[in-house]
Amino acid sequence: MRIHADKSFVNYELNYISPKRRKRIKKRVSNKTAQISPLVAKGDYVAIRESFLSAIAIKGSNERGEPIKLLPWFQEILSAIADFRIGETYVSGTAQTGKTLSHTNFLLFCIEELGLNALWSYDLQASLNIQVPSNFRPVAEEWLKKADKAEARGAKNNTIFQIGSATAQFTYVSTSATKSQKGKAAAGGIAVGVSRDIIFKEERSQYPLGADAPLARR
Repeated sequence: MRIHADKSFVNYELNYISPKRRKRIKKRVSNKTAQISPLVAKGDYVAIRESFLSAIAIKGSNERGEPIKLLPWFQEILSAIADFRIGETYVSGTAQTGKTLSHTNFLLFCIEELGLNALWSYDLQASLNIQVPSNFRPVAEEWLKKADKAEARGAKNNTIFQIGSATAQFTYVSTSATKSQKGKAAAGGIAVGVSRDIIFKEERSQYPLGADAPLARR
């Protein structure tokens, strides 16, 4: 899916649950300590999408703690990104059109209600250090408050956020390359050594060529 709005596009990319990952999830479901939602185990993708729309109406908010206005055009985007029958989605648009906000709330839904482990990657370490405290954490705190749950482990950490046994991990793909590395992809932080059920790639259009390749193989 690709959504465009005028010009000055900013890309968002999500890689969803592959058959290989689905097998790993089924193994986790058989573990009594796992918290995988039955909707995921059954592959009930329509119910997952509808559950997200219901959850964001109740627990969703923006960075200021204000409820999200679920206008028809925005609900269409939410329905698309929450449809696991779509292997990958790309969302492009002008600034302040809810791209990060929609995905932030979906991330929280994935770890809090579905019990999925997620990876959220940024283009730069500086972006991670700015965006996690300002864009993710306030929305997460409001979500947990409305879900009547205690503060998550790692809530004050810029790289880890855990609810129950489900974890969201934040990383970045680009490092400052030396002259000898010119033309080669760089992977920062934990990007090349982590495995997750679902991947979010923010500002995808700003990634160096090939920098996100290790993520897709995870």
